[in-house]
Amino acid sequence: MERLESAAHVQERKTALIHRMRKAARERTVTLQKMLLLSDPFDRDAEGMRLNDLAGDFVAAREEYLGMPMDRSEEALLARQGRLSGIAVPIQRQVADLILSGQDAAARQLLVEQAIPAQDRVFAVLNRMAALQHERTAQALAEAREDYRLARNRLLQLGALVAVICILIAVYVTRRGGYIEARLAAERRRARQTLDCIGEGVVATTWDGRIEQINPIAASLLGCSTESALGRQIGALLKRRGMDAGGENLVRDLNQVLAGVAPGPVRGSTRVAGPGRGGRVIEYNIAAIGPAQGRLAGAILVLRDVTEQTRMAEKLAWQARYDALTGLYNRVEFDNRLEAALAEVRRYPQTRAWLCYIDLDQFKVVNDTSGHAAGDEYLKQVGNLLRAQVRETDLVARLGGDEFAILLSHCDAREARNLAERARDAILGLRFAWGSRSYSCGASIGMVPVRADAGSAQDLLSAADTACYVAKDAGRNRVHVYRDDEDAGDRHREMQWVHRIHSALEEDRFTLAFQPIVPLQGEADGQHLEVLVRMHDRSGRQIPPMAFIPAAERYHLMSRVDRWVVGAVLESLRRRNPAPKTLVAVNISAQSLSDEGFLDYILSCLSQPGMDPRWLCLEVTETAAIANLSRARTLMGRLRELGCSLALDDFGTGLSSFGYLRDLAVDYVKIDGAFVRDLHANPLHLELVRAIHRIGRVAGIRTVAECIDNAETMAAVRDVGIDYGQGFWFARPRPLEEFWRDAERASARSDHL
Repeated sequence: MERLESAAHVQERKTALIHRMRKAARERTVTLQKMLLLSDPFDRDAEGMRLNDLAGDFVAAREEYLGMPMDRSEEALLARQGRLSGIAVPIQRQVADLILSGQDAAARQLLVEQAIPAQDRVFAVLNRMAALQHERTAQALAEAREDYRLARNRLLQLGALVAVICILIAVYVTRRGGYIEARLAAERRRARQTLDCIGEGVVATTWDGRIEQINPIAASLLGCSTESALGRQIGALLKRRGMDAGGENLVRDLNQVLAGVAPGPVRGSTRVAGPGRGGRVIEYNIAAIGPAQGRLAGAILVLRDVTEQTRMAEKLAWQARYDALTGLYNRVEFDNRLEAALAEVRRYPQTRAWLCYIDLDQFKVVNDTSGHAAGDEYLKQVGNLLRAQVRETDLVARLGGDEFAILLSHCDAREARNLAERARDAILGLRFAWGSRSYSCGASIGMVPVRADAGSAQDLLSAADTACYVAKDAGRNRVHVYRDDEDAGDRHREMQWVHRIHSALEEDRFTLAFQPIVPLQGEADGQHLEVLVRMHDRSGRQIPPMAFIPAAERYHLMSRVDRWVVGAVLESLRRRNPAPKTLVAVNISAQSLSDEGFLDYILSCLSQPGMDPRWLCLEVTETAAIANLSRARTLMGRLRELGCSLALDDFGTGLSSFGYLRDLAVDYVKIDGAFVRDLHANPLHLELVRAIHRIGRVAGIRTVAECIDNAETMAAVRDVGIDYGQGFWFARPRPLEEFWRDAERASARSDHL
């Protein structure tokens, strides 16, 4: 009896220790998930310390378990648990470190893909250990009952000769049996309480699959009460709840375990009806309860609700393939599909496919004038529009920003061109309204055939990007098909210019020229000129600006060139100290407007001793100002505060030009030369120039006509009333040093008189 009591006590303590280890392990996983949801670093640190405390609690319980008597099966399970914990714990620590360092995406991926599966394997071993203790309890009860039966048989065999002794023994045995039954009942109550405290659902079945024990969590997952579940088949409960094919798999796995077909614990999952789309996902582990009287006593099922983990994994899998804003394929998935298309073309050379690279024209206007919320909504509409223009077999992706790509499969060159033109027409026809503004951006599209000799997916994308650039360079809003000889040659020549520009900057081979800006309606009030940049090769030969400026703009070198020009002009002004009414205009590119350090550079130059900001006039093209409206406002406003003048160059070429005069406070408007050259012969251009001049007069803005190259144009411009003129009719560009020499001579003559 003492042995039975001692065994019962040991089993009770072991069950408690197993529960303690399971609870600590489960709480570690919950703590990691909570750390991901927290945003405050101190809260995350607190949860990190709790993670360490739970590890200590787990180790203490395990050490106590190791000090208790065990048979070989327990030792093997505990050793396996130790090995699995040795794998799971470092992964959990790595997840915690990633969370604490702010790498939530990587931590979430590691948690879902490695930490949770590793912890589940630890849970499976602990479940087996708990099932083993349950088996021991059942075995002890069976042994007690067998002892009771043997005792009664022996009493009957003694007969009447020992009747009194038999009665006494019977009374004694009955009392002791009651005591044992009471102890076993207490053990069952403790086991029941343990089941109720476990965080997962636990179900114990009989040999024929009927529920013998069930805790509240399992009952909730199966959609019933603990009382109504007893004696019923799990399959019947799942059918009433509503299950998918996984539910049938659970019933099949349970039957195989009970029949002894499945040798070890069986794991799977099922989906049942529940709140939210898709119901709830239940993960199950099934293990057999050891044989009794020649057959299995039953099975233990551990059920766990993994709905949130499953949804998180599905969400992460979706985000890995799709663009969150438009729902199109993202860059990574598109690269994979493009590689697959290349492999198919190489395997089946007769296959025809095309890649289209799409870049929206003037998209920054939407962002800068109406905000990023408007830009995001416009991109969504463009994504939906592109999906509607292509076939079901074609792939549409957003590569980033305002860049899209289409993979056209199984179509020839003519059909691919038609689809690309249809997509371009659709984007151009999209009228996007946001508040009181309306936008239409258009698109430049580069096309390249997907051939077996095309190289890698990145080579194809690079070729399509080159074709798209050619389309933009040719005037935007058009489709260009990549040609190896022409497009690659253009790109190679531009790359050569990049090296030459770098060398010219390092060797100081840039110079400045000037062209005067002449008053047309009266006497000159000071001197007004525009400074132009020139580049020289190593032999001293001058290189035309349009030979190197496109390459500088394409490869983001214009900001460096602009800095050189501004620095050289302001240093020249500081040294020469011209008359107060001298005004020198300098052109600024769109890249310099986007350069956050460019304004600080100008302010630093203007702060030098002897510098007068009123000498400087910055010219910004209308298209550059529109594309970088917020930056243009900031730069213009700060320089105006210092006393600099501002001019809007190439006016009339952008969208809604007059509207931007309200947004940009400028002193001069330089009318684009395309409207001025044929002013005397083109009535439409004449009326447009008159309108610009009238608007400028009302707004207090002076007007400048560019490209006045002959007497007829000069007369027409002066007749309109334009304030200033510039062009070959007055003077061709000359080195800036000649301007200073002329100014010194004029000053000397004035002093002599």
